[in-house]
Amino acid sequence: MKTARDSRGGYAQIMQPFELPEFYMPWPARLNPNLEAARVHSKAWAYHWSLD
Repeated sequence: MKTARDSRGGYAQIMQPFELPEFYMPWPARLNPNLEAARVHSKAWAYHWSLD
């Protein structure tokens, strides 16, 4: 069971409502080939709107 700081500076237990099963992936994980272009675009957009 995990713990986290509560609003009073103490610790509270974090209860999970269920346990996640093991996931079977019959293919290898890959990154989207457009990832770097999307990051550049997102950072430029955030800078444009003063959200950086």
